[in-house]
Amino acid sequence: MINQVNENEQKRVLTAFRFNIPASEDRELYVTDKPVVIESFEWGHTDDDTIAPLLYNFNDDMSSNYNGNVFVSNRATARGFLRPRNIINDGSSYFEPKIYDEVADVYSFKLSQPIYMPNGARLLYRNFSDSSTVSTWHLVVRELT
Repeated sequence: MINQVNENEQKRVLTAFRFNIPASEDRELYVTDKPVVIESFEWGHTDDDTIAPLLYNFNDDMSSNYNGNVFVSNRATARGFLRPRNIINDGSSYFEPKIYDEVADVYSFKLSQPIYMPNGARLLYRNFSDSSTVSTWHLVVRELT
């Protein structure tokens, strides 16, 4: 059960302020080959279309781009990454907005439910811009052994 605490678990809290994401690249936030529960993930940015978080099973050869990405927004005939604009316009099973201010260009989201990844996880940001950018984030995970 997700909410049970076990003596063989390790809780980790990771955070970054103004975390740099190079232009047109992916940048890993957290990687583990252990079963893990992502209990909390909050992230913020100053553009509604530049970055998106991606979550894959650890070491899954089929994972790339949309394939295997847990954080995808499905529309009637298309799919999209969970960029701030897509979360607001299309909804998300995984993120709730905390702040969405288009005038001030401030966007912040939080995970709406814990996520269990039995084969480990790879959490990263993708920067869709041809310029580097930054994001602030806070992650709480429980690694299971």
